[in-house]
Amino acid sequence: MRWQNVCIESMGYVLPPNVVTSDELEAGFQPLLTRLGMPPGQIEKLAGVRERRYFDEGVLPSEVAALAGEDALQKAGIGIDQVDCLINTSVSRDYLEPATAAMVAGRLGLPRQAFCFDITNACVGFLNGLMVAANQIELGQIDTALIVNAECVRDGVMATLQRMSAPDATSDTFRDNFATLTLGSAAVAAVVTKASLSKTKHRLKGAFARTATEHNDLCLANKLEMHSNAHGLLVHGVGLAVETWPLAAEEIGWKSPADIDQFICHQ
Repeated sequence: MRWQNVCIESMGYVLPPNVVTSDELEAGFQPLLTRLGMPPGQIEKLAGVRERRYFDEGVLPSEVAALAGEDALQKAGIGIDQVDCLINTSVSRDYLEPATAAMVAGRLGLPRQAFCFDITNACVGFLNGLMVAANQIELGQIDTALIVNAECVRDGVMATLQRMSAPDATSDTFRDNFATLTLGSAAVAAVVTKASLSKTKHRLKGAFARTATEHNDLCLANKLEMHSNAHGLLVHGVGLAVETWPLAAEEIGWKSPADIDQFICHQ
């Protein structure tokens, strides 16, 4: 999909106050590492994560998503009354019902005419939110959208540490739960507008999506537990990227790798 009339006007964010190093987390399951014959420093060695941040206990995703939204709106110089659509893309939720977008909208004081809803799609949810907002703007349905995301993973990490510190924890426990130890908390927001309203003229030009849902069981999570097949994610994720790349290049109009200034890979 290509867009001619969409701009990312601003980005806002909130960083949690509590910094936790990988060494501090490993101290919580050191007996397991000793039983497995693993030296300290496994999280940083295997994942490259030196530290992560957590919000204070009890902080709700909607609280910090709203703060990130306020930051983005202030940077854009756009009032809350100008927001036509709010999309929350968080994995973390306040409740199963209502939509966390409704909680964020209530905290911000979103006007009644604004449409608000959740999009949840794991790690790509925020990108999906940008795509949906861009489509609405390109179709002329809205002028301005606010996309927010806030992840509060502290409870899940603490529960994982308890499992890994259990006397009967094994190498399977370490392998299946390892990805959870890389998670951190934060909140982010983007203001997206139609080009004629934009001051920055920072165009959002296009997107392309390809899925391999036959691998939907490689990472299974709930609020307190996430089991990941790291090897499977790597193999099948790279395979999907290789499949997607030429199709995306054709859709977006890249003629060669020289057309690309920066490439960011996730999973």
